[in-house]
Amino acid sequence: MGFELSIWRSFGSFRRHVGETFLSSREKAKAPRDAWRYMGTLVRSQRGVLLASIVTLVLAAACEIAVPHYSSRALNAAAFANDRVEFARSLQGMVAYSLLASVFTGLRGACFWLAGTHVVAKVRFDLLSSLLKQDISFHDSNETGALTSRLASDTAKISNVVSFHVNILCRQVIQAVGGLGYLYMLERQLACVALVGLVLVGGITTAYGRFSRRISAKVQTALAEAGSVAEQSLSLIRVVRAHANEQHERRRYGGKIGNSVELQETQGIAYGVARVVIGWSQAILLGAVLLLGAGRVFDGRMTGQQLTTFVFYTQFVTSASFDVGDQIQEALGAGQKVFELLDREPIMTGQAKTEGKQSVEHSSSSTLTQHDSTVMEEHAPPLTNSVGSKGGGDADMPSPHLQQQQQATSAHAGSERQRQRGRVEFDSVSFGYPTRSGVLVLDGLNLTVRPGEKVAVVGSSGGGKSTILRLICRFYDPQGGSILLGGRDLSTYKPADISNVVSWVTQEPQLFPISVRENIAYGMGSYSMEDVYKAAKSANIHNFVSELPEGYDTLVGEGGASLSGGQKQRVAIARALIRDPEVLLLDEPTSALDVESERLVQDALDTAGKGRTVILIAHRLATIQRADRIVVMQNGRLVESGKHEELLSLGGVYAGLYKQGEQVATLK
Repeated sequence: MGFELSIWRSFGSFRRHVGETFLSSREKAKAPRDAWRYMGTLVRSQRGVLLASIVTLVLAAACEIAVPHYSSRALNAAAFANDRVEFARSLQGMVAYSLLASVFTGLRGACFWLAGTHVVAKVRFDLLSSLLKQDISFHDSNETGALTSRLASDTAKISNVVSFHVNILCRQVIQAVGGLGYLYMLERQLACVALVGLVLVGGITTAYGRFSRRISAKVQTALAEAGSVAEQSLSLIRVVRAHANEQHERRRYGGKIGNSVELQETQGIAYGVARVVIGWSQAILLGAVLLLGAGRVFDGRMTGQQLTTFVFYTQFVTSASFDVGDQIQEALGAGQKVFELLDREPIMTGQAKTEGKQSVEHSSSSTLTQHDSTVMEEHAPPLTNSVGSKGGGDADMPSPHLQQQQQATSAHAGSERQRQRGRVEFDSVSFGYPTRSGVLVLDGLNLTVRPGEKVAVVGSSGGGKSTILRLICRFYDPQGGSILLGGRDLSTYKPADISNVVSWVTQEPQLFPISVRENIAYGMGSYSMEDVYKAAKSANIHNFVSELPEGYDTLVGEGGASLSGGQKQRVAIARALIRDPEVLLLDEPTSALDVESERLVQDALDTAGKGRTVILIAHRLATIQRADRIVVMQNGRLVESGKHEELLSLGGVYAGLYKQGEQVATLK
């Protein structure tokens, strides 16, 4: 009874998915063309190997086409003509061509395999490159496990298209065309009957292939969701174990796997139905050929040997009509999400926005290069030629007076750049996270942090404190207002170049499973060990690292597992300082540390903040009081600003938070 219910449930799922799939066919109409275009690009990138593949493919197919000719002749010689010489000759030809076909098939398979290996590497590289360039809001709304599933399983299916499916498809196309040509030479009218039958079979195969493609895309999505659940459970295994919640995680994963199984059941039933229909069509075609052919034999218009050969080749051709086309459609369906991710352009591009007619570029050696040139252009008079046209080469030289003006302007620009260095301004900034549509986290924020100033940002949870730091890093662009960094609109910087100006130390330090040295120098194009030592000493971590067995080459483990919380935090501080940033952002860097670790980290932060603009989020009173100024956030607005004693005397929001305890525990 349970088995019967399972079968009926599978058929019910099949009917539902068939309806959904064909209803969405128009919405997906453009996807196949995009997929084929990208596949064409991949194939062209391997044209050398594929050319060798095609040559061996043609040779193998030619040999395979010859095999039925000799096998039918051998059969006729033995069964009808009783001709031992013809039988031996035909048998030798069949064996020889079969052996040659095997050799060329092996070479063809190896070449296609090599091409597929390079293709999947290229697809994975392109996909990771596309994922890395996406804006942070994209990663906020897409789970890591699902994306890694796309990188692993979906790309492998695309590789199979080149390494296996295209290989077989090309062979079968040549096999079908060559076989039909041979049939046409044997008997034209019967060949036309065979052609009509093949077109019918091809139509059924195409219809199934389209269905299989769409179902396969859904299967891969379901598997990606299951992979995401598994990734979450394993990455948070300590939390799972601490709460004895393994059973719940198993149920969550089982539910996602169940969804994929249901879809695969639908896929399997559709495959079975298609095979039955194709089998019937092929049987009807073969029966029609035999019926019409027998009539010709009875009428004397065709010999029995010709009919036998014709039947052999009809079976040879029809066997090539179904094996691979649907598998290619299925693979492209599985890769559909990969193609979408490859084509996706980030909402916030990696290029600086242009101002007026000039493109703003940002030099890594100078944070305000374009700003300087803009100031010079605003103050410099137009360059006019004060010398006559007959002055030759001297005609292009500015006058001494103009040279003095330009030097003065350059000096002014240099002083302006120095004055603005490290300055951060929020001008009526409004912002809401894309994943929380309609909710403003910052509402008309106005805040100016002067160069070299240390500002502590406090407030209740959800007040927008961490959002301020994220916007300065340009993880997001504000929906309203503007942010100025060094006197220049932040949107005119390339996000990749902001790291030359701004460094961020988070509450939970995130380290890669590489060496201490590599973690400190992460993202640096070039550096010396002196740079690493200097940053480590400033972060108060040099002595500890020097005592490790491998020193700075010691591996820190997954997430820095071999280090304590304070040690990880100081490595993260060193990573921030090696860039010598103008602006240092600190997001509750000592909140999760013990007293001794906090002291070491706080000393490191005091050293790190010298000569830099520092914006810190803190909830410990001792940390807050070290700031030059305290700003208080409430509901996305700056409501108070001043020093500790000044804010207490106001009796406002800060004073209320302070009264909750000497440690302002709610300031998160």
